[in-house]
Amino acid sequence: MGPTFLPTVQSKKGLLITYDPNTLKPNKLASKQTKLTAKDRFNSKFPHLNLDYYTDLTKNLITHCYPKNCPTCKIPLTKGVSTRENVLRCSKCNGQVSLTKDTPLEHLKLPLFVFSYLLIESIELFPLGLSASAICRKLSVSKNTGTLLKRRLQIFLSDLIPFSGSLQNWEKHCPIILKWERPYFIV
Repeated sequence: MGPTFLPTVQSKKGLLITYDPNTLKPNKLASKQTKLTAKDRFNSKFPHLNLDYYTDLTKNLITHCYPKNCPTCKIPLTKGVSTRENVLRCSKCNGQVSLTKDTPLEHLKLPLFVFSYLLIESIELFPLGLSASAICRKLSVSKNTGTLLKRRLQIFLSDLIPFSGSLQNWEKHCPIILKWERPYFIV
C-alpha cells in the first residue's frame, strides 16, 4: 500500500498541525453544509442575469415613485437594512418600514429583481404586450403567478400616467427610468 501522506501546516506559534481526513466524523461534515433557501433556489434559475442591478433598479423605482416617510419622525426614509431587501430604516429613530407597503409590490412573495426585469422586458417589447404566459415561460412560474405579476406591472404603469405629461415630470418623479444603463447580463 505505501505510507500515508498527511499534509502539515505551520501555525503562528511554530507548531506543526497535521490533518487526517479519516479522523473526522461524518456527522460533522454533514452539519456544516448549508441548505439553500427558496429565494436562493429561485435565483439560481437566472445565472445569466445581473440580479443586483435589477434589485437596485426596483428599489430605486419604488423609492422615487412611492416615497416613504418615517411614521414618528416624518422624515424621508433612505437607509436600507442590509439583511432584508424589503425594509427601510429611519436614520433618526431606527424605526423600520416596508419598502413595498402601499405599492403594487405589496405582499409579493418573489424577489424584487423580478419586477424590474419584467418592466424592462415590456419596454423592449413595446408596442407588443407582455402576456401572462410569456411571463410564465421567462420565469418558470405558475400561471397564477404570471397573471399576478402582469396585473401588478399594469397597476404600476397606470400609476405613472399622471407623470407622463411631459419629459420634465418624468425626470422629476422617476429619473431612474430615463437614465438607466444596460448592464442586464453578467459578462
